[in-house]
Amino acid sequence: MASYSNEEYADIIMCYGFCQGVSRAARTEYHRRYPERRLPDASVFDTCIGSLLAASPVSAVSYMAGRGPLTLPGGAVGLAFARSSLASDDHSATRPDIELVMGGGSLAGDLLGILRSLLGVTDQWYWKVYGSLPLNVRQNSFSINPVLIRPRSVGRLKLRTANFTDPPIIHMNYFHDPKDLKALVHGIRLVSDDFIVLTVKFRSR
Repeated sequence: MASYSNEEYADIIMCYGFCQGVSRAARTEYHRRYPERRLPDASVFDTCIGSLLAASPVSAVSYMAGRGPLTLPGGAVGLAFARSSLASDDHSATRPDIELVMGGGSLAGDLLGILRSLLGVTDQWYWKVYGSLPLNVRQNSFSINPVLIRPRSVGRLKLRTANFTDPPIIHMNYFHDPKDLKALVHGIRLVSDDFIVLTVKFRSR
């Protein structure tokens, strides 16, 4: 496979995810976004994140040199870590409690309804919120999601019956500790205040 820069790999994966894993559609989208670049074959959009490439010794060597697909953060095109004021009770003075994950698409661009079905978002709500936006605006959107990486709340998993085929009882117990919700609000404010959006690396995406 031809060699691509980290930026090219990130944009290939972004288009691949944006097009719901359809290689030919991803290739068309890549060309539309980056007409001045060389156009990868449709197979590149599959193999650049495939298990065979990930297991390749060439990829391992490239990774040690800071290049290649293994240097990319999975399904995200960018990551940032932050420490909220709620982390003051952590024994480490520098350990972050918030991760910001940038995706190459957003709920606004979910025309097929795949993402909203996973999130439990109704079509009525989707079209009420995003329906007035032009199609090209929705397709060229991105998302930054805060993730709580050091939650204080603890859930529970219990056996429902003695029959191992019966589904267990799962109690997520999200936000039992109010500090968890406050920390996530801190993460949302980091994004909404353009703290991340205005950085050079994120602008280049």
